[in-house]
Amino acid sequence: FDPPPRTYPLPLTLAVGHALMSVVTTLLCPICTYSRGALRRTATGGFGIEQTVSQEQLEQLVQQQATLPLLPVPSLLGDAPTVQLEPEQAGRFLTGARLRCPGPAAEPLAVWGRAPNAFLGMAKRVADELIALRLLSPLEIEQTLSQQETTP
Repeated sequence: FDPPPRTYPLPLTLAVGHALMSVVTTLLCPICTYSRGALRRTATGGFGIEQTVSQEQLEQLVQQQATLPLLPVPSLLGDAPTVQLEPEQAGRFLTGARLRCPGPAAEPLAVWGRAPNAFLGMAKRVADELIALRLLSPLEIEQTLSQQETTP
């Protein structure tokens, strides 16, 4: 007689960059078998599953040509420190040029432009230089600016 398999929830909190399957394999394989089908992400980047929109809801919104429920950019950046650039610096940053930016080494940094107050991308600061990690395209910047105008 083989007893029926039991399931036990195992809550894991992983830092960015950890592969869930490798952690589960390392932790659980030596002691038991596990079902990959039972693994489910319940939060990421500070956002919980209760803040999600189902695929069906998204499809309905698209069919209705409704505004998609996107979060404002600042809420997506978490607690990343920010750097604010003057218009001339912002233009240079968006070309991928390294900028002089005194301060402690930091990664990631959220980079914003002034006039208009626009999110430009993410960067790191190394040896007093601001180095782009991810730049937004002009279209993406335009979209975030229009979102800021419509967000209450």
